[in-house]
Amino acid sequence: MHTDVVGAPKEKWDTDPFVATEKDGFLYGRGVIDDKGMGAVAIAVVRHLAKTGRALDRDLILFFGADEEAGSQYGMGWMLKHHPELMKAEVVLNEGGGIGLEGGRVSQAAIQLYEKLFMNITVSADGDSGHSSVPSQNNAVVRVARAVGNIGSYRFPVKLNPVTRAYFRGLAKSQGHPLSKVFSDLVGKNKRNHRKAVRVLADIPFYNASLRTTCTPTVFKGGFRSNAIPGSAEAIVNCRVLPDETRKQVLERLRKVVDDPKIKFDAAPLGKPFQSPFKDPFFDAAKAVLGEMAPGAAAVPYMSAGATDSKKLREKGYKAYGLVPMPISANEKARMHGDNERVKLESIDFGVEFLYRLIVRYAGS
Repeated sequence: MHTDVVGAPKEKWDTDPFVATEKDGFLYGRGVIDDKGMGAVAIAVVRHLAKTGRALDRDLILFFGADEEAGSQYGMGWMLKHHPELMKAEVVLNEGGGIGLEGGRVSQAAIQLYEKLFMNITVSADGDSGHSSVPSQNNAVVRVARAVGNIGSYRFPVKLNPVTRAYFRGLAKSQGHPLSKVFSDLVGKNKRNHRKAVRVLADIPFYNASLRTTCTPTVFKGGFRSNAIPGSAEAIVNCRVLPDETRKQVLERLRKVVDDPKIKFDAAPLGKPFQSPFKDPFFDAAKAVLGEMAPGAAAVPYMSAGATDSKKLREKGYKAYGLVPMPISANEKARMHGDNERVKLESIDFGVEFLYRLIVRYAGS
């Protein structure tokens, strides 16, 4: 788990984002979902285990990273490099996956064992600088804006891998999910139904991110005065790449989409994908606890679109699984990294009970 958070503009929040505030049955605050809420749940469980003297057959290590939102170099990465003896573990539970709420009912536990690969691409162009009263057709800002507009509206091809196929197949069996038929059509053999399912899920950002590589513009830089045309402009496009695709393939597609030889692309190499195993006693334990607390809900393997500290762990051979134990709806999940991040108070209670049962089942005597 990690304690750092992304920024939060106070003027856009209904509460102070850096003060945990209870309001209308929710807990508001930056990080209540990502990832201080899970950290608080873990602390509550560990304190209860210590207070009650519950015996465990395995050691329980609680670690909080300091810079997950900035790449994990000085938190998880530093610890694994300088103090690996303190980090030895048979299995690791982290964020990355989660328990979903549909219509107020727990419908799934998406257990992360795989991550898409992170890649920033700088898209830039040079142009004619000068006074804005005498515009040129070779305007770098216009050129880059057109390029990122094309990239932002482009959708990469749909590709299901073993993890995402198992994910959607599992959701199709969920008794509480309103899209179970759509998921079934997606992984079924009927090509026509598959195409219909893709169209439905492509319009739901969360599921669309599981279907394909995504690239979206996030930063635009150009100009310094309103009456001066800059000689250059650039934008940053953030891509989350499917593990079986390459840097070269992504750049080739974007060059075709942009279709402008004067646009330059610069991207760092992609990392290597690492996956935790499908079949594992820890995964089975989480599935069993979900069955106890939410009968009919599906426990499914999950490939997350976002990056976590688990990438550093899997690179070192750890079995790392991502599962925030607090049930969260799609509406609340969309607030993560956004305004008015919040979680239901009753979801926190559920999370404490779920994590306690999971630890006792897997590590208890």
